[in-house]
Amino acid sequence: MSRSVLLRLNDILRAIDGATATTAAVDFETFRSTYHIVRTAERSIEIVSEAARHIPNDLKSNYPNIPWREIAGIGNILRHDYDRVEIASFGRL
Repeated sequence: MSRSVLLRLNDILRAIDGATATTAAVDFETFRSTYHIVRTAERSIEIVSEAARHIPNDLKSNYPNIPWREIAGIGNILRHDYDRVEIASFGRL
């Protein structure tokens, strides 16, 4: 059974809140050198990406300033091209 839009939006909020709570008091050097913190951030981004892919286009069109295509794309990179991801680039987010 497919998840509702409301549940998908909640997934996005929970992933963002979780990543924020995990990284809030962490400097970049600690972030990039701590395996579980990096993986928490990556997994949170994957969840946001996947949930965003299931938001209907008519709802997305109400928020044209959100880069929906890029959000979907980063999830694909993390899942399929993870060897191309450089932690140093997280510092520019």
